[in-house]
Amino acid sequence: MTSIEGHSLKLAAALGLFTGALVLHGCAGTAPEQPEGAQPQTAIAVKPPEPKRSRDKTPDYASVVTRAEQEVKRAADKGFLWLNTESYLSASREAQKTGNLEEAVKLAQKALDEALLAQKQAADGANIKSDYTYRR
Repeated sequence: MTSIEGHSLKLAAALGLFTGALVLHGCAGTAPEQPEGAQPQTAIAVKPPEPKRSRDKTPDYASVVTRAEQEVKRAADKGFLWLNTESYLSASREAQKTGNLEEAVKLAQKALDEALLAQKQAADGANIKSDYTYRR
């Protein structure tokens, strides 16, 4: 037997194994036959339950103001309180007194966001290390 014939036999054997594997794989996914007139079974998609949402889309004013006051105090203790943060908080209190709850929550949230950003700025500034090494 020449090397070409041996190579052809190996190729034919490999092709036969590959074809057999495809046939077996294709048979594994077929469904059993159903009696005539029977409705085919289909998978029923089950939707996950919707998360419960509150009816009021605005957050609770008292909780936002309390958290904003705490975060403003933390930012002030670190020495990084921004200029307008406290004015947003006081404007929020004024809006709440006049009955404009939506504006009050919005301003309190703005004060809270600024206080958190000021704290992040303080943390980022604490880890700066300058390298004054001269490199060519």
